[in-house]
Amino acid sequence: MIYLTCSDPADVDRGLLDRLNNINNTLTTQWNRLQNIRNTVDDTGTQADRARNRVRDAESLIDRARQELDKAKDAVGKVVSDVTVLKANITVTQPESFINRTDVVCRTSNPPAVPETPTT
Repeated sequence: MIYLTCSDPADVDRGLLDRLNNINNTLTTQWNRLQNIRNTVDDTGTQADRARNRVRDAESLIDRARQELDKAKDAVGKVVSDVTVLKANITVTQPESFINRTDVVCRTSNPPAVPETPTT
C-alpha cells in the first residue's frame, strides 16, 4: 500500500495519477510482449504445418519412386524370362542330307531379326 504525505489534495491526486500512469505503461508493455509471444507461436505453428506438408510430399515422392522401381523390376524380370524362353525354344534341324555339312542353319521359334547366314 502506498502512503503519500502531502498537504495539498492536488498533490495527492497528481501522485495517484502518476502511479496509475506507470501501472498503465507496465500493463501496456506486458500486453505487447504477450502479443509478440502469440504471434511467434502462430508463426511457429504455420512453419510446422509447412514442414508437415513437405514431409508428406516427400513421402509421396518416395512411394511413387518405389512403385516405379517395382515396375522396372517386373519389366526386367519379363525380359529375362522372355530370353530364357527364347533360348529354350531354339531347335537345330539337321536333315539327313546335311549330316556331314558345315553350313547348318539354326532356327528359332521366333522369326529372325536379321537374315540368317550359314554357320561355319
